[in-house]
Amino acid sequence: MAKPTDYSALVADAEKAVQSVKDPELKRIAFQKVLDDLLSSGGGGSSKEPTRGAPKRTKSSSAQRARIHSGDAWRRLFQETQDDYRRKS
Repeated sequence: MAKPTDYSALVADAEKAVQSVKDPELKRIAFQKVLDDLLSSGGGGSSKEPTRGAPKRTKSSSAQRARIHSGDAWRRLFQETQDDYRRKS
């Protein structure tokens, strides 16, 4: 069975989130959006689970270093700097 929702705590969280908004109309709209988000997530930011999707996989740092420090990349960079130097001379 799902635990009961503490609506007063959700309202307090939503009010705290929009307290810096000066315009009353924008504040009302922001309050509605924040409260809807809190209600749909099931109870605010106290949950330990991330609200976003799984983190994207990235290349390992050694794979990135290998790609960056590959001979081809350094050769191209060296060639471009030599070409730039010759054009300026």
